[in-house]
Amino acid sequence: MRILLLEDNIDHAEIIISCLSYEQDVESKWVKNIADAIKTLENDQNFDAVLSDLRLPGSEIEDTFDFIKSFSASLPFIVLTTLNDIDTAKKALQAGAQDYIVKSELRPYIINRSLEYALERYRLRNEVIESNKKLKNFTALLAHDFISPIANISRGVELLQLKTTDKSDMAQTILKLLKDQTDSSIKLIKSLHQTSKLQLSEDVKKEKQDIELIVKKVIKNIEETDFTIDVSTEGEIFGNEEQLIILIQNLLLNSIKHKKDDELKIVIKHSTFPERDVIVVSDNGKGIQEEILPLLFEAFKKDSNSGGIGLGLYNVKQIIDMHGGKIKAKPDEKNGATFIIELPKKPLLK
Repeated sequence: MRILLLEDNIDHAEIIISCLSYEQDVESKWVKNIADAIKTLENDQNFDAVLSDLRLPGSEIEDTFDFIKSFSASLPFIVLTTLNDIDTAKKALQAGAQDYIVKSELRPYIINRSLEYALERYRLRNEVIESNKKLKNFTALLAHDFISPIANISRGVELLQLKTTDKSDMAQTILKLLKDQTDSSIKLIKSLHQTSKLQLSEDVKKEKQDIELIVKKVIKNIEETDFTIDVSTEGEIFGNEEQLIILIQNLLLNSIKHKKDDELKIVIKHSTFPERDVIVVSDNGKGIQEEILPLLFEAFKKDSNSGGIGLGLYNVKQIIDMHGGKIKAKPDEKNGATFIIELPKKPLLK
């Protein structure tokens, strides 16, 4: 077994290496900072696990979390912490670490047991991930294959509406009902297909994007025209073009879905800061009820007055998570909805 040890304290490192040496088949490599750890992992993919201190020289605790997030998909992580830093260790578990060890409890059997359990949890997690991936692939394929025949049915009904000689109210009502139902089914399947594609997007290409061009493409894609939009979005943001288009489009469609009887006005603003870009999308629609905030970005969660199946904002959150960003919604039932998006100017460490 090969272990990468990331620890800046020499005394602690010697104790850990000594504990690991009790197992004859364990080989360890010691580095003192995140930059050296990244370089080591990029040049040598044959490590079995990483033992990592949380607080390291030349970096913030968030850098350690980013390091864990970037490599925990390919390696199990065990973090080393002190008794007064347990809460931070638990945050590391949320970032992807498999276990933590309190430094005052460093013993050969504790380290070896933690390694054994971490490796087994990592193996089981990968089995679940692979099983979920197969299910998502099946869902994406199914949704894709359903869109075409239902679209053909919709076009056929539309042709019947134009060509039928039966102009009675009943005939036209039935045809309109068929058209509405098939169009609704197409929207539903497209939402499922979009969700499945996003869930399968593990490492999409991200680069600088012209935010104004992104917004123009979104507006061109939207069929609804009964709204005005005020755009102040000069500059660039970092991300994947296709996903950023989906993100902005879903937020605009959410505004359209929750508009009041009077004219809908949507405002999109972009501000840039040294470490992040902020995009604010607001409208004068029905607003967001405070009680639904905790479930706002959950899949299949929606208020009783909205159409759809509750995947639009869920997909928005998926995209923002993939970009390492944050989103916040402001509850306001009088003045409309406001969504505040923060995106980092650089990718996660990799």
